[in-house]
Amino acid sequence: MSISLADRIIVLSEIHRGSLTCFGKSLESVDVVHHGEFGIGVVTSDVPLSRQILFFGRLLPYKGIDILIDAFKLLVQRYPDYRLVVAGRGTVPPKLKALAINSRVEIYNDWLSDKEINRKCIESDFAVFPYIDASQSGAVAVAQSLGRPVIVTRVGGLPEQIIEGETGLIVPPSNAQALTCAMEQLINNPQMAIAMGKKARHLYTTSFNWEAMAEQTVQVYYRALAGRQKRCMVGITNLAKVVLSELILG
Repeated sequence: MSISLADRIIVLSEIHRGSLTCFGKSLESVDVVHHGEFGIGVVTSDVPLSRQILFFGRLLPYKGIDILIDAFKLLVQRYPDYRLVVAGRGTVPPKLKALAINSRVEIYNDWLSDKEINRKCIESDFAVFPYIDASQSGAVAVAQSLGRPVIVTRVGGLPEQIIEGETGLIVPPSNAQALTCAMEQLINNPQMAIAMGKKARHLYTTSFNWEAMAEQTVQVYYRALAGRQKRCMVGITNLAKVVLSELILG
């Protein structure tokens, strides 16, 4: 009901603009304001080349944890000195528990403060988000804001949050082999990973900073107000025509 009554609607991803047409909204009435940055005020550093890979966020099935586990199993066959950190509250999949027993996997199954998340990002070489479904991700914004390249899947608005090949890599969802290859690409090209991290932080410092997001949001309100004023003027004009017609005919 609230969607149909709105003059304009803001979504976080371009890909989701069309999903609102089923509520009778035109594409012209839907504006995209992307997810803003997190962590710009945090002191960070270049990619540390610490051989640590990070996943963080709520542990839910749509996050693709099982795919990450399969990919990491393939990865450690060639890079046994790499470790995977999984941080976040939720149900730990049995496959992850089993992997953590005999491999270089650390699990932090708890709510983590912003400070703790920031520290784990800064300690890691890159972050991986193998979602099988998503609209967008605050975690992707956090990692890039802190200067870390990311690997995301081509689902929802995730590809819109990065510059492919410059701040991160995009892989198809539910594809462990592709995810492994992307991780190997960053591992085998440390200078590229460092450059991506710098570009990621710059992207969120400039294009996705909160000042830019606020300005875009203000412009949406101006468009909504202008549209309402235009409709009011049309209504007044039509009413005047009716009154004038009555006077002439009367």
